[in-house]
Amino acid sequence: MIGNWIHLFTNGAIKFDADFATLGGMACKQEREWIVGFNRYLGLCTVFDVELWGVLYGITLIHERGYQKVMIHKDNLKVVKVIQDAHLTDSCSALLRRIHMSLQAIQHWKIKHVPR
Repeated sequence: MIGNWIHLFTNGAIKFDADFATLGGMACKQEREWIVGFNRYLGLCTVFDVELWGVLYGITLIHERGYQKVMIHKDNLKVVKVIQDAHLTDSCSALLRRIHMSLQAIQHWKIKHVPR
């Protein structure tokens, strides 16, 4: 299924006083044709980790469907920077290492900061 880029949008929500974190997202084709939507309960998590989990879960779903070009759209600049930094594959963050390993399985990927 090589062709148009698949666009991945994710976001998270945290309720600090209840140790409650969730994430959600969607993937669509360039023509805005919906491919898959998802949500997940994470429990106790930092804002940064919620954002990373959203990326990992989204690219995993995209890859499982056979797509090889993904454009990740994120409103969190810190997340964009750590994913772009190839040197962080040696990071002590297992979550970040898993994201980098998953991205290696995808033929082409880009990440774009989209300010709110």
